[in-house]
Amino acid sequence: DQAPEVAFAAALAWCGRADLDPATEAPALAPALRAVLAGPPEAALAALDHAESSVRLLAVTRAAAALPTDPRARERLIRLADGGPAGADRCAATLALARAGDGTAPDLVVKGLRDDPDDEGLAWLQLAAAALGEAAVGPLARRLRVEPERRAPAFLATLRALPLTEAVPSLLRGLEDARSGALEGALAATIHAGGPAVRAAVDQCLEQPDRGLLAPGLRFLAVHATAVDLPRLMALHDHHPPLRGILLNLVEGFGRAAVPALEARILAGGDDEPLARLEARLARLLACEPEGPA
Repeated sequence: DQAPEVAFAAALAWCGRADLDPATEAPALAPALRAVLAGPPEAALAALDHAESSVRLLAVTRAAAALPTDPRARERLIRLADGGPAGADRCAATLALARAGDGTAPDLVVKGLRDDPDDEGLAWLQLAAAALGEAAVGPLARRLRVEPERRAPAFLATLRALPLTEAVPSLLRGLEDARSGALEGALAATIHAGGPAVRAAVDQCLEQPDRGLLAPGLRFLAVHATAVDLPRLMALHDHHPPLRGILLNLVEGFGRAAVPALEARILAGGDDEPLARLEARLARLLACEPEGPA
């Protein structure tokens, strides 16, 4: 017969919170915890409605163990995660469903984040999202356009731990809709943190203007482009006349590092007016003191 303090510690460890001290959390609830631990499965499921969050948390761990064989456990965990009182146990129920690969878990992660969890609850929801992996990316990313800006940090923090390639279109649309510099910067930083695969997805969006993501893609490049992007910027300049001024501003921002790209484009020839503008930008850069890329 396992002591309730040990059982509660196991529950906390299961939920990724082994740092909490069960000696200070469990003693007052020892009888209820012992009943959940040692009683029949029905007692554990009934304890999901207990008034104390700590008891519900332990009940979640028992219900999670029953998920593969007991449909009632799934039903009760969904009910707790979807409509229970805000708290660690509710987030733990979402985590249990996520670890089981339940189809309801992605939407439950989103619902949990929409309920403005505290730092502890956010940590459990992030564990649930990590357990889901790519299955959580789409539902989370799509909410960025419709949620209040105050919720964006929690959604973005959760997304950053996931494979973001699938989320790039939604992140770029969020970047386009951003109404503050802080949110725009956070979105761009999230895309940038995704690494080469995510950057390749951004490049693909830039190459397919019919997807409607060219403008936000350029907003991303305005902050995170490097000299390696200069040939791509020049190619976009050729294919999108209405954006030529913006693109040339981005190119000129690299200072003299942009000179070879401009010279190569001028040598390739073309219509007189665009060439004259390129030559003017080149002359302005050549007149500057040598400097590194912006």
